[in-house]
This record gives sequence, C-alpha cells and structure tokens, in this order.
Amino acid sequence: MLLSTEESKSFFDNYIPLLFYAAIYEGILPEGSSLNDFYEASVEEKVASRDVIFNNAEVISSYEKDNALFLKTKQPDFTDEVRKGFLKTFVVLKQTKSFSVFMEPEQNAFYHITAITEPIETKLNYIPVLVETAIFNFHNKLVYDGLFKGGNMQIGSNYKKQFLEDYHEALKNHQVKELL
Repeated sequence: MLLSTEESKSFFDNYIPLLFYAAIYEGILPEGSSLNDFYEASVEEKVASRDVIFNNAEVISSYEKDNALFLKTKQPDFTDEVRKGFLKTFVVLKQTKSFSVFMEPEQNAFYHITAITEPIETKLNYIPVLVETAIFNFHNKLVYDGLFKGGNMQIGSNYKKQFLEDYHEALKNHQVKELL
C-alpha cells in the first residue's frame, strides 16, 4: 500500500524542510543554501541529514523554535510523530499488496510499513535484505522515510525461513506493530 497522492504530498511538504534544516544545522550544506540546493544534494547528503534528525534530539526542538509559524500551516503534529520514530537496521522481509514487513532483528520486532510513493520492492534489488532506515507514524500509518543505507546484504534462505516463522508467530500473537 502507498500513501495517497495527497498524503505523500503532505509527507514531503513536512519532511523535506526538516531534512533541509538538519543539513544546514549539521553543516552538510553551507549556510545560505536554499531548499533547491537540498533537492539537488546527493542521496548520501540526504541520508546524512536524516541521520542527524534521529541521532540528535536537539535538531527537532531547534527546528520547531525556528519555524513555529511555518509549522502552524503544515501538519501540526508532524515533528512529534518523527520524534517518536527511530532509525534502525531492519530486515525488509516481504512485500504484500497492503504493506511491507520490516523486522528489527535485535528485538525480533515486526512492523507493517506503508510506502510513500512507490512499493519498497522497486527500490531494492531483492527481498529479504538488510537496510538502515527511519520509521515513524504519519496519517495513522507507519511509514519509512524513503531513505536507505545498505540494501546490498541479502538474507539467506535459512534465515528467511526462520524470520517468516517468527513473523507468523508474532501475527498470531498480535505483536506486529502498525503504529508506534
């Protein structure tokens, strides 16, 4: 499942300015850069900006203070939802018509993730695969932010079988998260 066109527009209208702010805050882009400069930045620079957001809680607070008026015109609880989210390494276990299944291997936790504009399988060469990404709530759905690190570590068939068994057990026990 994907976000609707309206939801994905709202997502980018809220997330891109936050990423841009983090890029300036951390010096990934120089002071005086424009939002257009951020759009033209490399994927690595965008990923680094995302990492700043999730590794330094002060960034979101500073963003809220510096952009209070702007935030009133956007989705008011967006930064709160991002703050509740987290950046982790996940196994992208499988894709269904409705969601992608992410597994956080350290906690053996499973999440049903909604994609923003295109199915996750179109961004990866194979599934299951290990990736680092951020997840958080958006419009009563659990989304990933569209930015990956990794994606080149394929999971073997024995691990896949075990992970799928664990997933089905979590489903049976109502332990799969659809919101944080």
